[in-house]
Amino acid sequence: MILQEAALAQLVGELSKQQSPQFVPDTVAEYMKRQPVAGQYVASHQRELGVEGVVLVLLHAAILTKAVERAAGRRLRRLGSPSLDSAARMVKADDAFEKAQPAAHDYLVANVADDDTLQTPAHKTLALYLVRVLVQAALDRV
Repeated sequence: MILQEAALAQLVGELSKQQSPQFVPDTVAEYMKRQPVAGQYVASHQRELGVEGVVLVLLHAAILTKAVERAAGRRLRRLGSPSLDSAARMVKADDAFEKAQPAAHDYLVANVADDDTLQTPAHKTLALYLVRVLVQAALDRV
């Protein structure tokens, strides 16, 4: 499955209208509840990314996973370690993900790569990699 730009843009447009100050914490908490292994995987990188970086990764993974679920027409089952391991091997190179998922890649570049929460190029690289892994694992579950 390839995430379509129009569908992703529609979802982002809907989410950008959220007025609740609890949007980010609620979205991250819901993702952690529904995908605990994925949440633990990202949280294990707190030393490198800091708390804010972990929240950023989980937020954008949640948004992109919601886009995958909409495209699939159903909620995804929980991701497990084998799914994450397989996805991690698939997305080692950003260019492979960009070719396979151009809309998701563009979303990540626009929303994660330039976020001030990520203080160094290494933090940005790791954050982008982690979101790519989670999105690929979600896509593999469709």
